Amino acid sequence: MMSLFKKKYVLFSILGVLVISIATIGIVNNQSKPDQTVYNVVNLPANSITFSEVE
Repeated sequence: MMSLFKKKYVLFSILGVLVISIATIGIVNNQSKPDQTVYNVVNLPANSITFSEVE
């Protein structure tokens, strides 16, 4: 009887730690996201040649 109680206690303890860990990771990941998306605009001068026929 005591062995069954210990097994249940260990199982519920592990499940509790797992739930708390997953919740903590979710909260930390949610807080690290910025409210607004940041866009960086880069202007690069470029030269290009367009060929219409392949020889």
